Amino acid sequence: MTNLEIGNILGRSETFVSKHARKYRKSKLCDRLTEEQKQFIYLHHNLKDMTQKDIAKRLGLTYNSVMHYIRAYINKG
Repeated sequence: MTNLEIGNILGRSETFVSKHARKYRKSKLCDRLTEEQKQFIYLHHNLKDMTQKDIAKRLGLTYNSVMHYIRAYINKG
């Protein structure tokens, strides 16, 4: 179901649904990673000694999980 379809059902705009869906996805991403994984990602991302792909391989995560965590919680931009 798309954000537009959900918005039509709820009587809200697609933008409103997208904004709240983004917040929900970000909060759920945090729940999926353990504290050790978060620290490992944070450390190696800031040291720039490993690429996101290498970090994902080392932790057994998908590249997208690592990339989204960095964007949402480390870069915050």
